[in-house]
Amino acid sequence: MTKTLREQFDDEMESVYRDVLEEIKYNAKLFRAMTQKEGGVNTAKRLLRAPRVQSGFVALYEANRLDISMEARILKPKYASLFETEELNEARTRLLNANYDVRKCYESE
Repeated sequence: MTKTLREQFDDEMESVYRDVLEEIKYNAKLFRAMTQKEGGVNTAKRLLRAPRVQSGFVALYEANRLDISMEARILKPKYASLFETEELNEARTRLLNANYDVRKCYESE
């Protein structure tokens, strides 16, 4: 059975958790708990509304690995329809403010 786009994004958020743990040894256990309880899209929307970036984003920035961040995954073209324009803009702004080349997010997979 083919997964829905939301289910694919759930898998993507699980991948964020695993990649961050493996790549920079940061255990984003609260992020994982949120995604398992609320789903990837709802978690991403909630975190994008937060008044500041999460500690995991800071850890990825410090490790020069924003390519594996939630924000970078949100900007993949295939997931654009899951988010409002303001949410996509917030993800883009966070990455741009951290001097990340957001063009990488739009490259084909």
